[in-house]
Amino acid sequence: MSETLFIAHSVYLTPEERKLLTKGPATIETVGMSVPISTRDFNKKITEVFVRYLITTETNEDAKNIELMPDGYKISFPHHTEFVSIANLEDGGVEWLNLTLESEVQRKGIPYTLIHQIVFKDVSEQERTTVCDLLAQNLELQSKKKK
Repeated sequence: MSETLFIAHSVYLTPEERKLLTKGPATIETVGMSVPISTRDFNKKITEVFVRYLITTETNEDAKNIELMPDGYKISFPHHTEFVSIANLEDGGVEWLNLTLESEVQRKGIPYTLIHQIVFKDVSEQERTTVCDLLAQNLELQSKKKK
């Protein structure tokens, strides 16, 4: 029986990138955050990792697919219509897409089922999240100094 590993992905796209993916076959490269969560140890401290994402709608595959690359992930979609919801507001979209993909890998002879929860958002969300994280870290440091 394989172990299951959940991986939460946050991929932030600019208006230009969203337009490319919704208008036709395209491939873009961007940076996002990946957070692996083991089903074996939920108490383990989780660390966000910034990785490269290669997102393509230029594929002959019949299904959505995610592949691990040395420095990130490649996400493939068979048709650009999958990205209708991430279109810019003025183009009828909501600038957001959430999807789940599953893949199988083997590391050191151990089989793993990877469940990828991927959220595509506007790049402004990344800036807001980063600022909130920095503020939270600053408040945590200040509270530790007071003790």
